Amino acid sequence: MCARLLPEPTKPLVIINGLGAPRAASQAYGVFFRARGYRVYVVPQKFLNFGDIRASARRTDDVVSRALARTGAERTPLIGISLGGLIG
Repeated sequence: MCARLLPEPTKPLVIINGLGAPRAASQAYGVFFRARGYRVYVVPQKFLNFGDIRASARRTDDVVSRALARTGAERTPLIGISLGGLIG
């Protein structure tokens, strides 16, 4: 049996984890949204987001810029989990 290759989704979506949230939280959301046709990007955490919120905002900006460039989209939804909503 041959696996059918699906085209890469072109709708980006960026997930921002909350303060102290483990990476598994964003991965679970990622599975949910990938199944609905989104190309999911997750903002990398430093120290579980304990630290300078401005640095988290810069990482978020970097991921959003990369998501838009790779997909050709003009906008992307941001999914902020707890403090991730404030950062986004």
